[in-house]
Amino acid sequence: MADSPTTTPATPATTPPAGTPAPKVEASETWMNGQGFSDAQMKAVNDGTSGMHGAMESLKSDRVSLRTELDGIKNAKNIEADEKVTQMQAAIDVATNKANFLESLPNSVTNKTLAYVAVLADDTLLNKDGSANLEKLKEVHPQLFANGMSTDGHAGDGAGGKLPGSKMTGGEAVDYLIRHGDR
Repeated sequence: MADSPTTTPATPATTPPAGTPAPKVEASETWMNGQGFSDAQMKAVNDGTSGMHGAMESLKSDRVSLRTELDGIKNAKNIEADEKVTQMQAAIDVATNKANFLESLPNSVTNKTLAYVAVLADDTLLNKDGSANLEKLKEVHPQLFANGMSTDGHAGDGAGGKLPGSKMTGGEAVDYLIRHGDR
């Protein structure tokens, strides 16, 4: 019987346990020099792999430039997003402040929107907490308050007095026209 050749079973690749340092990898040139190849063998290996080295260096360079470009894009997007968030937060703050201000106004303020515009133009009309300084607002803009409106009582000719060129008041003239019509 002939001896059968013995084969060594392939050993499966194993992953080192977590925390194990990675094995030291030598540069290919260092490894090649340590193998004892002749100059002719080294020239053949170098000739055969020189294109591969150039391609690898090009790939490494491309990867670095792409990573730099990607980082730049990420940073630019973050800056844009941060600016948008800042703008939105400012808009929310303005809306919140306006709502709080309008809620702080009493019902005696007849035009709350106009009161808000007045406060925007003159921030001394605000208290430190952002509510309306009602005393000062009433002093500067009394027309915004229901009991602060001034009327001069003159509604024009014929209102309570005699019509020009007539012996009747405005009310009497209307009554006369209703009873007698326009003759």
